[in-house]
This record gives sequence, C-alpha cells and structure tokens, in this order.
Amino acid sequence: MSSINAEAWVCHPAPGNEHGTLASALLFHCGESIRQAGDPKRPGIVHRLDKDTSGVIVAAKSARAYDNLRKQIGEHTAVRRYVTLVHGQMEGDHGEIRFPPWTKH
Repeated sequence: MSSINAEAWVCHPAPGNEHGTLASALLFHCGESIRQAGDPKRPGIVHRLDKDTSGVIVAAKSARAYDNLRKQIGEHTAVRRYVTLVHGQMEGDHGEIRFPPWTKH
C-alpha cells in the first residue's frame, strides 16, 4: 500500500493527459504486476482520502491488497490515523482535533 499526496497530479490517462499521471508513476514504481490491481486504466488506485481536505490517494501494490483495501473502504472498516507536525509547545504527547481544520476559531 502507498499513500500519495497527489493533489497536483492527474490520476489516470485521459484525452490530453496521456503521460505523467499517477497511474503511470505507479506502473513505473511497482512494475507490470500492478495492472492486475483494479481498473487497468487506473491500476492500483484505490481511493482518495478526505477529498475535500487533502489530496492523499491510497494505492495498492498488488491485486490482493487492492481487493482488501476496497473492501475495507466499502464497508467503512478502514482505520484512518493521521500524524501532524506542530511548531511550538504542546500540552501533551497526543490528543484529538475536535473541529474541522478549515474553520475559524
């Protein structure tokens, strides 16, 4: 599995965007075996996480991983855990963000 910050990438080939896509980068990195993972036009590409807040895309490196990830996402059993770097002094070593990060406080 890979998590890719792809907000500036074209994900898969389309008219006018045949090369330099996330799909072609995955094929280069993972090899031809990734073609068996999902749609051949977007091999390995499973899901965009939090589409309104980030450009992170989950990609599988094998057909088995692809099927497993799609099942978890479809059944809402996938666990999303985020790590954040913070500048300044924190009150503790872990915590929760209880508001959407794009709102004013």
